Amino acid sequence: MNTYDNYLLLKTKKELTRLAKLHRMSGYSSLNKEALAEKLLEYIYRPSVMHDFLVYLGDDEIQLFSSPSRSSLKQTHQVYSGHPALYRRLLESGYCYKDTDGKYQFSSGLREFSSSRTFRKEQQRKSFLLDCVNAAGYLYGSCPVTILLKMYNTNTALFLKKEEIVQELQAVPPYFHSFILENNWIIQKSLYKNNLYKKIQQCQGTLPFNIPDKETILHLSRFGYFPEAPYTKQLINILTYPPEISREEAQEISGEIQAVFRQGGTIEDALVFLKNRTASASASSGFLQHILTADMSDASRRRLLSALNSVFAHSALLLNRGYTAAEAMQLNKKRTKIYPNSPCPCGSGKKYKNCCGRR
Repeated sequence: MNTYDNYLLLKTKKELTRLAKLHRMSGYSSLNKEALAEKLLEYIYRPSVMHDFLVYLGDDEIQLFSSPSRSSLKQTHQVYSGHPALYRRLLESGYCYKDTDGKYQFSSGLREFSSSRTFRKEQQRKSFLLDCVNAAGYLYGSCPVTILLKMYNTNTALFLKKEEIVQELQAVPPYFHSFILENNWIIQKSLYKNNLYKKIQQCQGTLPFNIPDKETILHLSRFGYFPEAPYTKQLINILTYPPEISREEAQEISGEIQAVFRQGGTIEDALVFLKNRTASASASSGFLQHILTADMSDASRRRLLSALNSVFAHSALLLNRGYTAAEAMQLNKKRTKIYPNSPCPCGSGKKYKNCCGRR
């Protein structure tokens, strides 16, 4: 079994270089693989380096290595279990590794660092703001800082002002950048190229922004979907019966299907995606391929379509600024005429002509 002290030596030079860049370490290009691994193991546990990364992790991630009692801080390693998505950022940053038994291992240095009350207060403020940014990307694609301010202040007692939010966002390290801050707008980085976010804004029209609750924010930020929701479990159960693909792989596929819907895809798009995705699955998926090619007389296909319709009905759509299709339809029925000098219905606080009316 690997130990924490030598696991970096098992990484390739390319992986170690990526890790050095992530933590903004200088002078790594002149080091050979062994020297770089040893340097990194010392460097990433410097208090300032640990702080700059760990302070942006959520409480759920911090709890993976936080110890419930002071006595356990004496342990060198601790094994935890949980959803794989919770470990992603810790794995990518080098603060965690997965041993040959599939168990996640952490150094005791993490637990000692995260026990500081001052650190935890700052961490809760910065990490939740980043969670709000990530959720906004999933729900809207782009939004004014005022909407992010409303999302943040509605769901926490750690109130921030608009100017403070802008300052916090400007200080976020490159590794955590899923967004671009431009003219007091938060824009999802993947939508910035070719001004795709502007095309989405035109489709969104004057729909208001759906401000989510804290649970929704945390789920979207960490997973991009809702792994424990009944409609998700229903789809996962269909994908794993009979057990041709693993439950973990079915969870991943379910999340990707919800992304298809969120980005404007239809049931037919989901079926095409599912056919292509399961065709390249790690295990044989003959039964799933049968369902996907069968006609409506097949009971299994009807169950799959029912599950997909349920997922779609619960999906917060990007073009609807975070509302489901049914919710957006109801909002459109209630809409009244908007004049240029009217407050913009998106909630930005600006006049319509200076906000959505201009875009």
